[in-house]
Amino acid sequence: MPSSADSKVIKIHEDLTSLTLKIDKYFNMMNDIGLRLPNLIELNLQNSEIESIIDIGTSFNKLEKLNVSNCGLNDLSGLICFKNLKELYASNNKINDLIDIEMCDELKIIDLSNNLINNKDNLLFLNSCQKLQKVILVGNKIKGYNKELINKNILIII
Repeated sequence: MPSSADSKVIKIHEDLTSLTLKIDKYFNMMNDIGLRLPNLIELNLQNSEIESIIDIGTSFNKLEKLNVSNCGLNDLSGLICFKNLKELYASNNKINDLIDIEMCDELKIIDLSNNLINNKDNLLFLNSCQKLQKVILVGNKIKGYNKELINKNILIII
């Protein structure tokens, strides 16, 4: 007879391409999940407790879409681990610095609505993302914003 612990085991199929989880800050198996799901393209961790993107791990090699909205993030450190990331949804956090976006060459869409971005100089880091098409910054109090700071091919929604 299976124990109650056995009924909580989730079978993971390596062909899975999309996954939604809600985790707390003590869950430390994200890297293992990435290793077991080599074809994962979309990861939704919305409303989880994540102290840093680094806590997600470095094993999500094919990940293209990441949702870490409303997770309590203070920054985007560790984002560089996701080399194929095309879409980042990180609204409703406490992010105030965009330096970690600088090395994300594949990013096309970034939603940073309702964060703590207030320094216009942070927006300069967006220019290094050559494929960036759309940035959503609604709810941030960016002082001295000037649309000429940003590459004209990027749609900025403030």
